Amino acid sequence: MGDIANKFFGGGTPKTSVKKYWDGNLPWIQSSDLVVGKLFDIKPKKYISENGLNNSASKQVPANSIAIVTRVGVGKVGYFPYSYATSQDFISFSNLNIDTLFGTFLCYKTLNGNLNLQGSSIKGITGVTARNFIIKIPQQKYEQFNIGQFMYHADKLITLHQYKSQ
Repeated sequence: MGDIANKFFGGGTPKTSVKKYWDGNLPWIQSSDLVVGKLFDIKPKKYISENGLNNSASKQVPANSIAIVTRVGVGKVGYFPYSYATSQDFISFSNLNIDTLFGTFLCYKTLNGNLNLQGSSIKGITGVTARNFIIKIPQQKYEQFNIGQFMYHADKLITLHQYKSQ
């Protein structure tokens, strides 16, 4: 799976007791912001400042990246069309080599079918493990695009029908 991107980012959490690290302009994504199966339109609850970014292990991830939860909430996946930072519970795939919609669905389906969790108190996977998952990718970009578009529209249709039946 590591071949789908050219850059990978981990995360970190600025000290919550230092007010100047928070309420900035950069969305700070945490596992609770993501919902299993909801891969798009994710709304962050917190924002960090430039000061918080510079004084923690958190990194600014470029827009059009895929974030994967590797610890608490492992297996959640989200696509972010905007720049963001994450907690240490994530690995982000950036500078993608494949169609973004296709890549997002591929990551979600791969992780949710192959999780062999490690750890004794907090279960998770490592970034290396996530990057080493074996996947099959159509070589032609137009095939990736068409599959990604199909999956995206099918996902939206399923969501609409679920909403109507409530």
